[in-house]
Amino acid sequence: MIKNYSLILTCFLTISSNTVAQDQITRSDGTTLECKIISIDSSKIGLIISNSGNKINTYLDIGRVSSFRYNNNWYNLNEIDKNELNTIMKNKYFYSTEYHLYDSIERLNNNYIYTYKNDIIYGRIIEFEEPFIGFPIYMLVDSEKYSLNEIKFYKNETGFHANTKNTGISNSSNFIERMRKGKINLYERTSNYNPGYFNSSTGTYSGGLGTVSIINYYNIGFGDLKKANYQNLTIDLADNPESLIYLEKYKSIKDKQKLLYIVGGAAIIGGFATLINKTKDWDGTDSEPEPNVTGNIVVIGIGAGCFWVSYFMSFSKPKYLRKAIDEYNK
Repeated sequence: MIKNYSLILTCFLTISSNTVAQDQITRSDGTTLECKIISIDSSKIGLIISNSGNKINTYLDIGRVSSFRYNNNWYNLNEIDKNELNTIMKNKYFYSTEYHLYDSIERLNNNYIYTYKNDIIYGRIIEFEEPFIGFPIYMLVDSEKYSLNEIKFYKNETGFHANTKNTGISNSSNFIERMRKGKINLYERTSNYNPGYFNSSTGTYSGGLGTVSIINYYNIGFGDLKKANYQNLTIDLADNPESLIYLEKYKSIKDKQKLLYIVGGAAIIGGFATLINKTKDWDGTDSEPEPNVTGNIVVIGIGAGCFWVSYFMSFSKPKYLRKAIDEYNK
């Protein structure tokens, strides 16, 4: 019976660890550990293991390790200099073919377009052209015309831009500017919204209260764009502890915003619901006392305040994204 329980427990731990395992560590005593390695240096190996379905971040002193498998490569610590361990994680992207191609082209400092067919076309002048109203805009590379749907990236005197057509529901081509360049490239678009309104009594148009929305994407080399959110970046920046610190700050703000939206929405809905209930039977005459709606207005105001606080908090999120990328690109 005990052997059966031991077998069941072993199978359970094996299945649990496989949910995150893609690497393996062999300890000095000969035992093995299935895990996901997220950092390596001359003193320790950072890793993620699974226990009862929970992911646990921990580390193992390098002195207790005899060998390990990372990224499908085996490393024997008796055969390599421990000071070389700092470079193993960097090889993940820095020396990849994709990044090497991207970096070598960028060093030329030329203007060019990079197509979805992986063709690179250099040009002295690269600019948008709109021949006639109603006709599609195209990209002009010197004297050659290219459809915007063909172009994945372009670089000219205004900077480096990526096409976002495959990142959302819309398949239309829109380009977003690169804000950070390196092993991880960060792109950013700032959208301003100011609806305004027309005053029919005065015949004038008044500007509304403007809001700003910041959208971020990232990629590696000439790879496809990914949304710069916590879920994606914690995977691609996992081997840099400093980057993860800034990502946690980013997530903390996002979680607070979510809470404020929930509280604000509940306050506004509840405030309006009770306001309607209080005033639905009042006819506006002096025959009945006017309902006291001060509390409802305060509650609605608090709800609106929660939305505005959450909105202003959003401006600090891109700052932490940039810092996370900067740390990784050092």
